[in-house]
Amino acid sequence: MLVLMIQFCLGSPSGALEAGHNIQIIDAAHADILPCIGCIQYGYEGPCVQKDDVNGIRQKTTLLAVAWNSDTWTFEALESHYDTLVRYLNLKDQGRVLVY
Repeated sequence: MLVLMIQFCLGSPSGALEAGHNIQIIDAAHADILPCIGCIQYGYEGPCVQKDDVNGIRQKTTLLAVAWNSDTWTFEALESHYDTLVRYLNLKDQGRVLVY
């Protein structure tokens, strides 16, 4: 999976960097991120009460999704839920990559 991500971001000929996009790779797999405890502090624009790495990476988000068909309704529920999370968590939407 890491190889695919690196090829998408940096690879030739259709890499995001070569296409003029700014990229930031966040290694969430190795970050110290604790599970949410549902305290609502985070949703009200405050910092997470847990002292982990999430506060340093929470400002931006991008929706990346793959589906098996190209029906018009395929991503509707996913995008609606994503929009809700962006608003609730006060994130900056960096875009969407929706692939059929």
